[in-house]
Amino acid sequence: FGPGFKGGGAYTYLTLSQFADAGDIEEMTARDVTGDGAADLVVRGVRHANAQLPGGRAHTIDMNVMFVYQLRSEVITRVFGIETARSLGAKRVQGLVQLVPGHGNQGFDVDVRPGRAQGWTEKTYPFTQDQPGTGNLEPLLLPWGGIDHLHYAFNGTAFARVP
Repeated sequence: FGPGFKGGGAYTYLTLSQFADAGDIEEMTARDVTGDGAADLVVRGVRHANAQLPGGRAHTIDMNVMFVYQLRSEVITRVFGIETARSLGAKRVQGLVQLVPGHGNQGFDVDVRPGRAQGWTEKTYPFTQDQPGTGNLEPLLLPWGGIDHLHYAFNGTAFARVP
């Protein structure tokens, strides 16, 4: 955080260890996402994961992700994380994830919807629809996954799912 942090006499940093290489970080922006008047960090990038697919062959799956971090008590803390796309070679499932104005015009909410698939169909896609709130990232919504919309709002501590 910049020269205004602690009167310019200190700094804080974050190691983005979820990315294998600095080149996997595609975008990092500072904006007031949580509505508290301070800059939050929005990080978008790609993670590479090994996956055992049907037929027993191991593949590297690329997962596009978005993280939101907030400076809280002089520590940078992750307050949201979501998978936004998944690909294997030319095959890809892309979700729709966007920051939308929050209720009361304070900060932003996160709106999530299924996107589209290229090279995969419901029958050929080798993964199931993950359920919200069951992992360390919110799930990519699949076009055939049965979840048509998710909405998250900042509750003062983290982004939480709202009906």
